[in-house]
Amino acid sequence: MVIHLKCRLIYHDGNKTNQFIESPKNLIVDLQSRIEWIHSIPINDLLDFIEAFGNSIQENSTSTFASTSKHLSDFFKRDNLERELDLSLRGNYLILDKFVKLENGGKKLYHTQPRGLAVHWIAGNVDELGIFSIIQALITKNVSLIKAPSNYENLLDLVNLLKLTNTEKLSGEELVKTISIIYLEKDDEQNQKLISENADVRIIWGGLDAVSSIISTPKKPFCEDIVFGPKYSYVILDEESASKPDLVLKLAFDISIFDQNACSSPHTIFVETENKDILNSFGEKLSIAMDRVNKLIPKKSISESKAMEIHEIRSENEFSGNVFSSKDTSWTVIISENDELEKPCFSRVVFVKSILNANSLSTFNNKKIQTIGIVMNKEKRLKLIDTLSLHGGDRSPTIGDMSTYENPWDGMFVMDRLVRWVTTYD
Repeated sequence: MVIHLKCRLIYHDGNKTNQFIESPKNLIVDLQSRIEWIHSIPINDLLDFIEAFGNSIQENSTSTFASTSKHLSDFFKRDNLERELDLSLRGNYLILDKFVKLENGGKKLYHTQPRGLAVHWIAGNVDELGIFSIIQALITKNVSLIKAPSNYENLLDLVNLLKLTNTEKLSGEELVKTISIIYLEKDDEQNQKLISENADVRIIWGGLDAVSSIISTPKKPFCEDIVFGPKYSYVILDEESASKPDLVLKLAFDISIFDQNACSSPHTIFVETENKDILNSFGEKLSIAMDRVNKLIPKKSISESKAMEIHEIRSENEFSGNVFSSKDTSWTVIISENDELEKPCFSRVVFVKSILNANSLSTFNNKKIQTIGIVMNKEKRLKLIDTLSLHGGDRSPTIGDMSTYENPWDGMFVMDRLVRWVTTYD
């Protein structure tokens, strides 16, 4: 009888492979055996290593992730990681190494311990984004089992680059032994259950169906879930900001990066104006900027069905509004008369709409909203984001930084969720 194996081993013990295995059980045992080793590594040595890794990304960026290399390398700079850790861990990242006193912590001493085995379900839309959760798991001294999407090449390239990174104190070849990557077929419920039940923390990236399926899979009673589910982002501009060329260019980058596949990518832009001329002028300026950005960051190839979807969207809106677009399907800017959030096309297709009062957008806001880019005077902006975020929306960064990964993300300090807190007395 022929047994059809559904689990493919992609990366383990620092080596690329492509072989089918019956179960990842032995991988899990190997990873768990590395927890004490990674726990013993001083956090400062880990931070130096990750910064070196970030520099390697910048130096070795290929066409596959050239557009995201700066996002990745900037996040991995040591000063940024120190800041992110301090924000997440109550102001003293050395708490990862030892018991320390905390401000306003009284006579207690505080220490964090890694949760243990972090299992990552990486989304296929932007697979390289999974490196953010992998690195955060690493610097909080966890080991990682990654359930990769079918298009895992970018992620594998980044993990292999991690292996090639070395510092005076740490060898990438040793450090990547804390990371294994597998691919499971969709109907491999047995191994899906196995990795879930062995996880000390589940990090889940993906669409609604994928997230719901994983969440419903059995887990340990004390397993922590960190969920990066499907979310939507949009932009609000006042009349004055809509006329600024530098801002329009930054906005084009926000739309184009990741080809709008990231949850932080804007799909709808609202301009607070009654003047149609201002709206049309903005749409024209944005189209010029989109074309310019496309020459700098060419869009990845798309399927025939996606190209047909773009043509259909263009045709549908030619009767009701102005459509600015590339000759091919590289980018599309649509001036629309309704004031609703548009269904995302995920392929550099953006809708521009007028709105009389941005506060009315609270009607659309819910917990599925992630990023709201707002440009207007500070007082009005802060009042508006307070009003909107009561219903949904986790962040309102500057335009140009909408898809720049940061903490908190999706409303949570991720590294705080990757550790357990331990206390004793002085």
